[in-house]
Amino acid sequence: MVATTKTHVREALLSFEPDRFTSHFVLDRVPWFWPDRSSYVEWKCELAAGLDVDPYAIVVVGSACTGVTLNPNKELFREFTPKSDIDVAIVSSYHFELAWKTLREMGSRGHIPTASERRARKKHRSYLVFDGTIATDWILRDLPFGKAWQAAFDAAELKLPMSGSHEVKGRIYRDLQDLRAYQVNNIERLKKDLSIPGDDIDEGEGEPLPVSD
Repeated sequence: MVATTKTHVREALLSFEPDRFTSHFVLDRVPWFWPDRSSYVEWKCELAAGLDVDPYAIVVVGSACTGVTLNPNKELFREFTPKSDIDVAIVSSYHFELAWKTLREMGSRGHIPTASERRARKKHRSYLVFDGTIATDWILRDLPFGKAWQAAFDAAELKLPMSGSHEVKGRIYRDLQDLRAYQVNNIERLKKDLSIPGDDIDEGEGEPLPVSD
């Protein structure tokens, strides 16, 4: 099954336009990790209740979605493993703005940011916020809704359809357009890399997009 998935995804990457690949293989499908649509929707509904968002605003991305990783920072087409993360995109302009406000205020009101907080703020200012996303796994404990979201992620881990040590992680997107653009930009880069004979990924050009697993 894994070999077929790797071959299928690679062939699709080369044959589909990036926007169509994003629709068929990421945004509008039952993720590889779930056996059917019903179980996926039920899982999303329970997670959404804990995050205080609409279930439709939740999309599982990364290797749990495609069965293999499309992260240019990792081994391309590496199969999903029992220890892989479940990466969740959460579309919410409200939570995005609240999280960005928290990032802006780090260091104010007498609070001296830690080294990890400074790195998170720098990365978000450099490219993530520009792309309309907040990586909550870096700053979740600092967010006003962090405690509730962590509890929701922990509960979601216990209700996954397959066994394993899977951590549920979330990234907030300002809107659906930003989520699509983020995924399409990554696919465009991967298509370029795959068009180079003998290379699965070109590590010498530019800074890789910080995508999920």
